Amino acid sequence: MYPITWVVIGTENKLTWKWFMTILQDDPNLEDGSQLTIISDMQKGLIAAVDELFPEFEHRMCARHILANWSQNFRGIEIREKFWDCARSTFEAQFKYNINALSKLGKGIVEALIKYNKEKWCKAFFQTFSKCDNIYNNMAESFNAWILGPGNKTIVIVLEEIIVKVMSRVSKSKAFAETWTYGISPMEMMVFNTNVTRSMQCNIEWNCDDGYEVFEGVYKHTVNLGQQKCSYRSWELKGIPCAHGIATMNRLNMDTSQVDNKGVCDRGKPSSGEGGETITQDEPIDTVNIDDHDLSNYDTPSASDSDDLSNAEESGDNVPFEASSSDDDFFMPNWSPRSMSMSPFRNHEISYLDYLLDGPNMFGDTHDEYISQLGRYIKEHTCNMGTCRDGHFNLDIEMIASILRVDIEKMPRFPIKDCQTGVLKAYAISISRRKVYLGCKRAFEKVYGTWEGSFAELPRFMEALKHFNLVTIVEWKTECRVNVIENVFNYVF
Repeated sequence: MYPITWVVIGTENKLTWKWFMTILQDDPNLEDGSQLTIISDMQKGLIAAVDELFPEFEHRMCARHILANWSQNFRGIEIREKFWDCARSTFEAQFKYNINALSKLGKGIVEALIKYNKEKWCKAFFQTFSKCDNIYNNMAESFNAWILGPGNKTIVIVLEEIIVKVMSRVSKSKAFAETWTYGISPMEMMVFNTNVTRSMQCNIEWNCDDGYEVFEGVYKHTVNLGQQKCSYRSWELKGIPCAHGIATMNRLNMDTSQVDNKGVCDRGKPSSGEGGETITQDEPIDTVNIDDHDLSNYDTPSASDSDDLSNAEESGDNVPFEASSSDDDFFMPNWSPRSMSMSPFRNHEISYLDYLLDGPNMFGDTHDEYISQLGRYIKEHTCNMGTCRDGHFNLDIEMIASILRVDIEKMPRFPIKDCQTGVLKAYAISISRRKVYLGCKRAFEKVYGTWEGSFAELPRFMEALKHFNLVTIVEWKTECRVNVIENVFNYVF
């Protein structure tokens, strides 16, 4: 948020709002308000003044104010949750589905809600030029509370204090922006990372030159990379590639981490062309019998609007970060090439063993230090606890794993302190070593498989040991467990 201007007035009405808006119109040269979005509460004087001065603007109303007025006659947690589902719907089919679910909670609920123009409080009907999908005016309300001075001071002193506070805030915000790793804010990066994680659940089908059908569960939607559009509309609303766009870019081996505020990939864009054909939804959405009001086209949705009906935050994967390492954090033996074939021992389903097999020199020497380091690494990464609340509650283990995945692929024993540094650069959040351990463990499992799978490959690994060092002795002993005779690994010398 960048404060432009503020004023102290006695009463909020059309006259005072028009005076204020006239000054605001002339100074930044806003003209008729085209490409301008205003979000406010339901103040009638403001609406009338803005309609007169900015006829081409987009006016949004704070969804919280609409909820407060509408819910006076309709109370209950489930009703409130369904309202927010409707407000956060990003495409029309999703809105119709959610409002249909809302109508089942009571008589007259939907009829009362649609008296408020849905184009002013539902994301599905917002214009996309602002690259902001905010449905609240919390930022302005918070700013008002932040600059509010003590009542015993004069207006001049209060305004001077506000100027000092705003200057200090702008300076700190600029300094903070210089610390961003990717040129976008940490919160935007968190949204992008969430979308990357979600994109791994999508299936892609090519449709035309740059149009793709993206399947997520039983729903499907159209992605056009040439126009940077998706029928989910989140990409257009936020300017951040949605999960379906990221899945399509991954299909084309494009670098999804190098994006700007328009969602453009540095590695290049496909040639422009016609978008994908209209597709239909797998499951029809039942309609609800209501008056015409604002939903004259309240029918079964077209497929270009269809998408997953969940309202999950759009959350990441394959996002690299700069990190340094030192020999104090881990031990890596000096590999020397050997011409012996590895193919009899490879199993690409357990790729960490293949990583070890790429260093056959370790089998020919005594590596007590290496074995101890490997044991310490296993101890740190085999914790059975799947959750950890240290650090920001939204920064869960899956998100940390998605950040570390690229580095784990390059270096399985990535230093813990560098992992913490990477998370700090990406999200400006410090997390504990324990939470980093769990994130590394999860990233390791995503890349190389679980430890159970690795232990199942132990016999193959031991055969490789004997292959590259003929003096290696591997001893197995026979044990009877629950009437089953098993060969159990004893030791290796």
